[in-house]
Amino acid sequence: MTRKPWKNILWVIGVVPLFSTWSAISTAQAQSAPPSTVVDYFLRLPHHYFEGTRTELKDSIFGKEQAKNLIVDTKNYYIYFPGDEAQSDLTVTLFRDHGRILVAVLDGGYDPAIPTLDFLRYDHKRWVNVTKSVLPLPFNNRLTYILPRYGTMIQVRDGHGGTVYDLQWRRGRFHVG
Repeated sequence: MTRKPWKNILWVIGVVPLFSTWSAISTAQAQSAPPSTVVDYFLRLPHHYFEGTRTELKDSIFGKEQAKNLIVDTKNYYIYFPGDEAQSDLTVTLFRDHGRILVAVLDGGYDPAIPTLDFLRYDHKRWVNVTKSVLPLPFNNRLTYILPRYGTMIQVRDGHGGTVYDLQWRRGRFHVG
């Protein structure tokens, strides 16, 4: 049995708006859903970490113009986003503690290269800087901090690469180890 043309039109008029509404709801839910992967957290970082637009950022990660030397290791909660003339290097690592996520952001800085290290929590769609409450010693921009791709220890080195100390993640904060 074939449908009459007017029945096809009614079917399209009824189904397409329903699909469009469902698609819009799904998109809105996805955007309002809390971040769950290192990529989700990275893409939601505050704007001051990035020089470009969010679209350019996504293209640098997923697009044809993918950043050279980019490392996206979702299994180990790690991203290394290499800088260029406009963007400084960024390293992002997630640390977990009893279901809570701590986001470490190492910003390589510009010329003169003055790096920063921030520890953030994403709470109710807002970023909260908790650096002072999780670091046992203040950040020193004359030292080199190496965020871990594997494990939970941040290496802190002097200008010659020698070990100054290590920061071990335990019980929701870092400890000198």
